[in-house]
Amino acid sequence: EDNYLARLHKFIKKYEITLPTVQIEYRDLCVTTQALVGAAGIPTVGNSFIRLAKALVGIKPKTVEHKILKNLNGVIMPGRYTLMLGPPSSGKTSLLKVLSGRYCHNEEGLSVSGSMTYNGSNFDEFEVRRTAAFVSQNDNHIPAVTVLETLEFAYVCQHGLRPPKFNLLEEFDRALKEGRHKKKAS
Repeated sequence: EDNYLARLHKFIKKYEITLPTVQIEYRDLCVTTQALVGAAGIPTVGNSFIRLAKALVGIKPKTVEHKILKNLNGVIMPGRYTLMLGPPSSGKTSLLKVLSGRYCHNEEGLSVSGSMTYNGSNFDEFEVRRTAAFVSQNDNHIPAVTVLETLEFAYVCQHGLRPPKFNLLEEFDRALKEGRHKKKAS
């Protein structure tokens, strides 16, 4: 088969490997930020100098609260596809960043409120960044490295140099050593 995911799925089934799953629940999820009022919100060179001058003399810019996400509720089930549709600037990326742990309260000027649980555990009790991957809309790759090197780098960035509790490659190796593939053939 040409499809990598189909081959991976077949291999996982053949060796009876159980992958870890995560159920995400969010209730009354709100994300707000302070937005500059009027022409000050337009990123120009002139506005940058004006903001800098005002900051030097201690004048705070005029802002209003802008709600990016307002009272969202939902459940993302493991093993199921979740389709997220909406017009531009409707908060799709913001929701994914909050759920994947890329936005936190008071980070990047954002205020996040509401509850999020991962397999019933709170955000502070669960290693969200180790279980959720987020690829930005602009997926830039370094042309001098191979796909395998890119994936290895991403793996080390997400898991660190210490081995995680679950390692798919180690599970495959263990399945081969235990002879699970032979048991299925007979």
